[in-house]
Amino acid sequence: MGYGGKMKIKKSQLREIVKEELINEASYMEPDELGEELEYRLSILGAAIRKHSKHSAKWAEKMYRSAPATIKMVDTLIKVLMKMK
Repeated sequence: MGYGGKMKIKKSQLREIVKEELINEASYMEPDELGEELEYRLSILGAAIRKHSKHSAKWAEKMYRSAPATIKMVDTLIKVLMKMK
């Protein structure tokens, strides 16, 4: 080990670790906590949609390889949200 025993991780790896921890933590949350967390995340999603929807066409043209998967993900999210009562 050339780093004095310290392990370096990339920012993307750290982001993935945090995401996995949040997912694992969510499975052990109480139902009311899950509801609050979902409302919070949906409010962030709504703000992001309002902020970035104007630029989505340009993004899709630039990132044409990622756009189909993104569209599919958005369709799936729409279906889940439409099922909520």
